[in-house]
Amino acid sequence: WYQRRVRVISSVLEFEEVHFITPDKMYVEDGNTGLVKCGAQGSPKPDVSWISLDSQQYTSSSTEGTKGLASTVELSFPIGPLYLNESGKYTFTCLAKNQHRGVEYSKIREIEVIVGYPAKWINGTWPVVEATKGESSVLACQFSGIPTPVVSWKRNGVNLPILDDEGNANHVVQKDGALLISEAGNSDHTMFTCIGTNGFNSAPKDIEVIVAKGVMTVGEASGLSIGIILLILLIILAMILLYRHQRRRKKVDVAVSNGNGIDSVYANCKAAEILKEEEEAKRRAEEERLKEEQRRKEEEERRKREQEEAERIRREAEEAERLRQEEERLRKEAEERARFEAEERARLEAEEQARREAEEKAMLEAELQAKREAEEAERLKLEEEERLRKEEEERLRLEAEEKARLEAEEKARLEAEEAERIRLEEEEKARLEA
Repeated sequence: WYQRRVRVISSVLEFEEVHFITPDKMYVEDGNTGLVKCGAQGSPKPDVSWISLDSQQYTSSSTEGTKGLASTVELSFPIGPLYLNESGKYTFTCLAKNQHRGVEYSKIREIEVIVGYPAKWINGTWPVVEATKGESSVLACQFSGIPTPVVSWKRNGVNLPILDDEGNANHVVQKDGALLISEAGNSDHTMFTCIGTNGFNSAPKDIEVIVAKGVMTVGEASGLSIGIILLILLIILAMILLYRHQRRRKKVDVAVSNGNGIDSVYANCKAAEILKEEEEAKRRAEEERLKEEQRRKEEEERRKREQEEAERIRREAEEAERLRQEEERLRKEAEERARFEAEERARLEAEEQARREAEEKAMLEAELQAKREAEEAERLKLEEEERLRKEEEERLRLEAEEKARLEAEEKARLEAEEAERIRLEEEEKARLEA
């Protein structure tokens, strides 16, 4: 029984349901030949065959091998030359199956042969591009090929876009494959690579970007010019006021030194008026300075609001581009979902089969475990009985030894008493004789 169970478990462990090991798409360049392959793996060895294949048109060859405990079988046949103007797509179907314990497991694979040509760079930005620091720049890159190449970008070998701490991207790949650099910085003064990829190849194209220092905008230049002019005017006004103050002070000093009586009083009054006028002029100059400071602050706040508005517009554009890319991604996922459904169903079936096999394996292992536990319990029972038997023998031996000891002690006591009695009798007899 034990050997039979071991054989069953071994057969379960050695079983592997058939599955395909070759891709479901292959690409043949326009006008060239190709080799269609359908390979499967499983244990026991799978049986692979073509479905609805014209044997007179296609001659198939077979190769076999092993991978661990499983066996592999691969069928292949040459096709071509193939041309785009004929069809562009060909589909071949193969069947793979194997058996285990009387149950047959089978899979069907449709192999799509796509005719086209590799991705090739045809147009775009020159190998060296100058960008202005702080301004946006667009790097164009176009590829030809069938299927249509997908364009991706790298900067110094790192995939773009790169998100900042707020989740925003300064580099956005547009719908036509061009790369939008929102604000060129020092980190963009490096080598960019655009890559066109389709089923045939991946074609890279390097573009060097040189970031130059930016110039001031018209608003910034005009604001700076107005500020400089106002500062010069304030300096000139202060020099004029200082000059007038010194002249009036000098006149008052002369009048005070030369005048007497009424003239002196008049001079003092005139000097007081002059000082008052100077104080008023200083106050007006201070008010003008404060007004100018207020205008400068308002101008800075206006420029800041304009920059924030430009940043908001840029972020909205990036968000719109991100939403477009998300929609494109969802569309591609919807297109791929139909192709994956058959494989998903096959995977679920394989998982279900694996689950059933695992349950059967677990049941057999549980039976073996129960048998081992029963044998262990029997062994423990026999050991316990042997232990009790030995304990009983030991107890009987100890009782026998104790009994022998007591008997020996009693015998010795009786002999001592007898000897004492004899000794007393002899002493009594000797006394009587004496």
